[in-house]
Amino acid sequence: MYAEHDEEGDEEDMEFADKLVRQDYPIKTLDGVTVWAKTRPDLYKRMMDLQGVLRVTGADKRNFLVRDMVLRGRELYAMLVAKIHEPTGSTVTDGFEDLDQLHEVWDTPIFATEQTFTNFYLMIGWAKNGYSALSLRNFLKKGENPEWGREHTRSGKSYLVKALQRVEIIFKILYDLSFSTALRPMTEELERAEYASHCDGFLRYHAEALVCHWALSVRNEHAPDRAGFGHLAMTTPEDCAFLLASYARDYMRRLGAGRYKDAEGLGAMYAKPPHRNFFEAEGPWEMVKGKNQGKGGDADKVGKGGDGPANGSVCLDWLAGEYGVIVGQKKTQWACMRTTCPYKHTGTKAEAWKRVTEATWHKWQAAASTKAILSKILGTEFDPSWD
Repeated sequence: MYAEHDEEGDEEDMEFADKLVRQDYPIKTLDGVTVWAKTRPDLYKRMMDLQGVLRVTGADKRNFLVRDMVLRGRELYAMLVAKIHEPTGSTVTDGFEDLDQLHEVWDTPIFATEQTFTNFYLMIGWAKNGYSALSLRNFLKKGENPEWGREHTRSGKSYLVKALQRVEIIFKILYDLSFSTALRPMTEELERAEYASHCDGFLRYHAEALVCHWALSVRNEHAPDRAGFGHLAMTTPEDCAFLLASYARDYMRRLGAGRYKDAEGLGAMYAKPPHRNFFEAEGPWEMVKGKNQGKGGDADKVGKGGDGPANGSVCLDWLAGEYGVIVGQKKTQWACMRTTCPYKHTGTKAEAWKRVTEATWHKWQAAASTKAILSKILGTEFDPSWD
């Protein structure tokens, strides 16, 4: 699929149609690489959905993963399920060179369902200043519930390192072996005594930011969008792994002698422990949505008020998509991007809207403009007193 089209081989391809897929329609990726698809409809969208995968995987994986510029998520997930239930089998299959560590990460929310896995594989869900859909908590297992807030604890840093190590493992298994040590500058240093007084939430915030920036750039951009890194390539798995490692080294450099400088305009108490300005009402930490999304026990706490997942609340992100809410300059349809959503995604949109309460509406972490679009679509079905 990444190779040039060979017209001379067309007749031979026809003879072996059960094994080979003729690729007839060319399109260039963000890196200017020509790839081919069997069908033309929505080809640009299909290519962009796969842009991240095309960058972080080699030819052997792509040959297994992609058909007609569409990810074979179901087949890949089924293969991994089979491997996890047959641990004594081969650790090499269909372009996946190293599956021996799969058991170490399987119980994370990333692999909870075929859909959550596919979204993650396509790098869907990473959002700047938003942890509701995908964050480092998705790399923790049941019972691993650090606060990751104002406190500075050994356990909080230990869980952060554990989450980052699992990012490495999953990237290595699913993407490419070149990611094996990409985050080692962080995982080998963060538990050192010199960082003991740094607040867990501060360290998590900047760790989340670097992984998120990396994923969004690899999936959507022509070049890295972080200042000072725009010259680096993202064409191959090795390029992408080097970029992630460069971000990790920059993270530790900033924590070291230079520290995180006053980029937010909040004074010295932003960067230095106890990071008082960082946690203030107008500081970066308060601007993040979904900080505790996925934290053990949260679903039960929300449900106790009669308005949470335990009581069958509707997912308003899903419902807005069902009603066709379109946002942004790119005219993107609203959707639930959570890796594991605790809310309901069932019933017709009219039935689902009847189950929405005022409390649910006010808890919905969407911009006022997005809520206004949905309320306008609902018309007389929407209670104006909720605004």
